[in-house]
Amino acid sequence: FEDHLRNKDDTDKYVLEVSGKVRRIVTGCRFTRIPDLSASAVESYLASLRRDGMSSQTSNHYLRAIKQFSRWLVNDGRTGEDVLVRLSMLSVDHDRRHDRRPLSDDEFARLVKAAISGPMIEAVPGPDRAMVYILTAWTGYRRAELASLTIRSFKLRSNPPSLTVPASCTKNRKAAEIPLHADVVERFLAWIDEKGEIEADSPVFRLKTTGGRWRKTAKMMRLDLEAARAAWLLEAKTEDERASREESDFLCYRDEDGLYADFHANRHTFITNLRRAGVPLTARKKLARH
Repeated sequence: FEDHLRNKDDTDKYVLEVSGKVRRIVTGCRFTRIPDLSASAVESYLASLRRDGMSSQTSNHYLRAIKQFSRWLVNDGRTGEDVLVRLSMLSVDHDRRHDRRPLSDDEFARLVKAAISGPMIEAVPGPDRAMVYILTAWTGYRRAELASLTIRSFKLRSNPPSLTVPASCTKNRKAAEIPLHADVVERFLAWIDEKGEIEADSPVFRLKTTGGRWRKTAKMMRLDLEAARAAWLLEAKTEDERASREESDFLCYRDEDGLYADFHANRHTFITNLRRAGVPLTARKKLARH
């Protein structure tokens, strides 16, 4: 099954995630032979994981993996029946653990301002964090895609200017080219001038350590939002205004509805802003690669 996934050119990360989920279910259900595979056993095991704290959304990810394995058994001629075909995904509307929210224009501007003047976080300087926020909010690129960017990824002299992530680095395994707004190009060129020359094939943003560990981008967002909120609170001109602002969830990492403004929320900001700008749904789906 793992060879099958790799032969489809799925990423190593995807192969490990899917096979890891299948292994956990197979072990938890004590399946040892193909005929042991049972819908009721899988259903009961996932229910036990949810009772121990697993979210419905994560449970669905596990179910999707084992159903994919079950379909492969049939397609590969190892069994004649997909015994899990009738198992359905759970509704996650009432059990979401980490939903994101888009930032308003004012929140995003204040976030960028706070990052520029902020201290080093996760070994990433403030101006670099600000540039990462700007790019992801204007392109919708994910963390791994941003980490893959080199100077060669930018086509700033084309009409329009654009930014491309190769297929090998995207989630859907398709090259992602996004046009760049003139304001973004101007900010990026100014940032490059300040930063100095970057080797053509070196990562533009150091989002991984030299040991290959991901830097905590959610931590960067949380601390930069805290700094931006603190500055906003200081702008209050009266005690009443200050009290009103303190009761607000403006610039909070987690708002009163339980929605998070973590790093991936910048992608939500990108998609939301496309809708606000009147971009048609088909074009939004293409730009977001949904």
